[in-house]
Amino acid sequence: MPRRFRTLTLSLLAATVSVAGTAQADVALYDVDFGSPPHTVGAPPVVGYGLTPRDTPTSINDGTPTVQAAVGALAAQPLMLDSTDGDGDQVGFDLTEFSECRVFYFRSEVLVSSVGLDPDAELAFLFDTPAVRTVRFLGDGSIDIFVPGEPAASAAYAVDTRNLLEVTIDLNLDFWQIRLNSSVIHSGSFGGATALDEIRVGTDVAAPVTAMTAGIDNLRITGIKLEDCDRTGFNDLPLGKVYTEGDVFVSGGVTFKVGPHYFNLGPCGGGTTSGFARVENGGVACGTGHELQLNNVSLDIDFGTTVSDVVFQYADLGGTVNLGINGDCQVVNHLRDLDGAFLGGVFISVFEFGPGCGVVRLSGEVDQLLISGQEFWLDRLSWCVVCEDILRSTFEDRVLGESFNVGDSFVSNDASHELIDYYWPGPDCSIVFSGGVAQIQNSGLACANNNELALNNINDRIKFPTTVDWLTLSYGEYGGNINITINGDCRNADNFSDLNGLVIGGVRFFAFDYGIPGNSCGKLYAVGPIDEFVIGGQELWIDNIRACPPEEVPSDVDFEETATFDGASTITSVKNSPNPVRSRTWIGFALESPGRVVIDVFDVGGRNVARLADTQLDAGTHRIEWDGTGLDGRRLSTGIYTYRVQSQGAVRSRQLLLMN
Repeated sequence: MPRRFRTLTLSLLAATVSVAGTAQADVALYDVDFGSPPHTVGAPPVVGYGLTPRDTPTSINDGTPTVQAAVGALAAQPLMLDSTDGDGDQVGFDLTEFSECRVFYFRSEVLVSSVGLDPDAELAFLFDTPAVRTVRFLGDGSIDIFVPGEPAASAAYAVDTRNLLEVTIDLNLDFWQIRLNSSVIHSGSFGGATALDEIRVGTDVAAPVTAMTAGIDNLRITGIKLEDCDRTGFNDLPLGKVYTEGDVFVSGGVTFKVGPHYFNLGPCGGGTTSGFARVENGGVACGTGHELQLNNVSLDIDFGTTVSDVVFQYADLGGTVNLGINGDCQVVNHLRDLDGAFLGGVFISVFEFGPGCGVVRLSGEVDQLLISGQEFWLDRLSWCVVCEDILRSTFEDRVLGESFNVGDSFVSNDASHELIDYYWPGPDCSIVFSGGVAQIQNSGLACANNNELALNNINDRIKFPTTVDWLTLSYGEYGGNINITINGDCRNADNFSDLNGLVIGGVRFFAFDYGIPGNSCGKLYAVGPIDEFVIGGQELWIDNIRACPPEEVPSDVDFEETATFDGASTITSVKNSPNPVRSRTWIGFALESPGRVVIDVFDVGGRNVARLADTQLDAGTHRIEWDGTGLDGRRLSTGIYTYRVQSQGAVRSRQLLLMN
């Protein structure tokens, strides 16, 4: 990630986390209290992967850490990390599976015992990026904080005392803040890291190991991810159009550049060949409508910004395949060879079905994507970008086993659910059936974790508090017909795939089966505006419903009241709304005293692309409107930008996402 301006106030970082939290985009990754079950006093902690939030570490990296009834004032079955025997202890919490998260919040209760304590000993909290950032509790009562390339920092703590360590990391802003017992002890750059792979906690493990006994308890890690979704089925390209190496074309707002194909197995390189890409409609990739045939060529795909949750449908009928993510490119015989692998920090899942076709899902942040093949077809490409105010309904707040009949209703997260009549198979929605049932289950049949809603001959009317621009959910469809109603327009079909690409109630509908249509799980998208969404089936499971409200033009900027002037700063409460910016945004800020104010916008390369203000302003709150245009008067391209507010030597910077 390029280095950007890093002078955010502490209160602004708190505001960043608060905004993401109210957007319902936070995901509990670990919640470990070392209690029973699954852990046992006197034994090492249970380790392994599982559903989130996980209640176990993912590894014991060194030594034999043990669960204890108490470690000093930590009396609720903590984990003891002991190096008094000359052998250090360390546990790890793997985060590579959660690479789509951009903000992380870590907390843990910490106690260092004075018994036999060596002043040179340490209890280290290691944040692997993969280069390590550290927070070390030293035996002499000091805390050492280290980020590569940044000035060292330090603080103090009390031994034999329960301490609460809290660390907030924002990868987008390259910023972290460390609190001890609710007081800020450090804030600053996170050293330009673009990912957080693992958090490790342990005493000295390298010789000479010095003596320390420490305990940790009630450890929690939360990740925050912000998403929006879009897709293209190549139906905006002329049927039969042929592209060759060097050609550039656009579909669905995404830019595709045609390049050569690598055919030597292993990392992309060496021998190449060059053929063509052609727009076809033969359904070879097991989809409908247009698709792209790749014959010995690659497509370098530019989304215009960092995206996540990329899904595409494919057919792999011969020759080698290239897949490149964030500059990490591999040549394989078949895409299925990459199932479960990481490329460019992104986790790859491959679902095969039909004669050589399937679906690929990329879990993580994607800046660059390359797809290439020799006898290869590509269809139905989807991806997610940022939605700041995402709404969710995931059923995790409902009781497992709850059942509902027609006429019942309930609330889950941000949505209300009303169970209504189902429509039997037929050409329309006219044959009513009222005897179905819905139940909260956790079978995983919707290809998602934890609770889900099973629909058996019943419809679920999903309502969010506001009209939404898009809605997506995970589903499992295993028999019978399905009902979809959007904005009063009802459709009755055998499978979701039968409705793929249709406009229903003024909304474009897309479905991605991960297996055989009607007998697999998958994902659907409805691109709004959506006031009403109804879904039902005979053997249907749904989960992880997400929706994004439309952009609101604010009458004023809602300033954060937590920001205070510290005597050295003249600017606080810097924020913009709305964000993402689809048409215009308002940048708000507060001045402690009157002065000249300069506001500039910079792209990801650090180039000054717009100047929004250079003027004298009075003390108080202000807002500046921006319509996304640059220095040349033309609207800037979709992407992430940094805006900087300067006054009297103080500088405050924030990020925004501009969308066209």
